Amino acid sequence: GFTGTIDKITTVVKQQKWDYIRVDGRGWDSSLKGYHPLRMLEAFQGNEHQKICFIGQPSSAGMGLNLTASPTVFYYSNDFNAESRSQSEDRIHRPGMNINRGATIVDCVVLPSDGLILNNLKRKKRLQDMTLGQMREEIAAMKFSDVRSF
Repeated sequence: GFTGTIDKITTVVKQQKWDYIRVDGRGWDSSLKGYHPLRMLEAFQGNEHQKICFIGQPSSAGMGLNLTASPTVFYYSNDFNAESRSQSEDRIHRPGMNINRGATIVDCVVLPSDGLILNNLKRKKRLQDMTLGQMREEIAAMKFSDVRSF
């Protein structure tokens, strides 16, 4: 379902005269013609090109690829899968870097559903990060309009 979005982003990147590597359900594509996918990643990670963009959907491009050379990650059209988002963010993590995982993370919100999904992902992340003590504080602060015992 993200093919059209990925194609639009690829078009914008080309218009800006950036090199790109695109990975999605269709496979690999790149402006680095003749490069094997491993060589593409080496070019990206090695900063051989000043302006190069890695384009992918988190559940296909984010799994198992370490993109530690990424100074910025731009998420467009997120989905509700917090695990694929977390896995994608972990791929840009640089040991010893700040909470932002060593790169600037930008989320593009175009449609109302984008905001809803992003808020949902943030709530899921907060739940994952909670310790038991934090969970008690969160529950105590909640206002339950309809509390039922089971």
